[in-house]
Amino acid sequence: VRFTRELAAATDATWEKRITNLLTAKKGAWSLAIGTPEGLFLARDPYGIRPLAYGSYIDANTWHRVWVAASETSALEAMGVTTHKEVLPGQIIKIDDTGPQIIVDHDPDHPLGICVFEDVYLEDGRTRQHAPRKDAEAIQLAPTVETARRRSGEILAREAPLSRGEVDVVIGVPGTGIPGGQAYAETLGLPYKQYIRDREKQKDQRTFMSAQLENILQKVLHHFEFDAEGLRGKRVVLVDDSIVRGNIMTGLIRLLKETYGVSEVHVRVLSPPIDKGCYLGVNTRREELLIARQ
Repeated sequence: VRFTRELAAATDATWEKRITNLLTAKKGAWSLAIGTPEGLFLARDPYGIRPLAYGSYIDANTWHRVWVAASETSALEAMGVTTHKEVLPGQIIKIDDTGPQIIVDHDPDHPLGICVFEDVYLEDGRTRQHAPRKDAEAIQLAPTVETARRRSGEILAREAPLSRGEVDVVIGVPGTGIPGGQAYAETLGLPYKQYIRDREKQKDQRTFMSAQLENILQKVLHHFEFDAEGLRGKRVVLVDDSIVRGNIMTGLIRLLKETYGVSEVHVRVLSPPIDKGCYLGVNTRREELLIARQ
């Protein structure tokens, strides 16, 4: 909102100068698509914290080329874009009738601060992985986020294995824990069953952000469905994408043991420890509440 007000108040002669002068003086995390009478401007912060990609398709009715941008390549593909490029960190790109023009270029020597949580939790599995890249076209060859999550499950199986003598079934915590959970089970030759499912039409905010300890069981019951018959008496492995404060995992373990009769619960986590707070878009609350800090 503040940026929008500052941009509206800018007095430079052209939108190109207004946007360039304002952004080059800013610090923080941003991926912006700004529509102006001069054209569409795309901009990404110099650290590359958030993703941004763009491409074009031909409108079937007018046969005009349409340029679009999105934070995820899966969104571009859903609009019919078959070839996409990445706005590199620090770039400002202007798109008009002549096509894309780089008006501020990427500095390859600028340090990067790409958010790993995009791949761990935020992005759709069909999206190309959020990672450092040397050129705008390299995003085309990047693995999908689901591939990265499955690879994490394979690595986790080697680093923290369990055997059939120790557990009966692997369960990926819905929804972004599922690909890694399946890969963990396949790598170790363990049975995988989706005994815990997301309830349909979830409208609640990200559960790890909202849940408090005093109402955690109600939150977990509201968020998930459980196969009571399949779970009873089992020794289970829960594979989750990440643990922030640990509240959701605490609630899951309590419910599995106290309500659904699970005999043992083992936990495996796909991401590195989250031991620092985020101030650039992910509400992780206070650092002292992060379970990896305790």
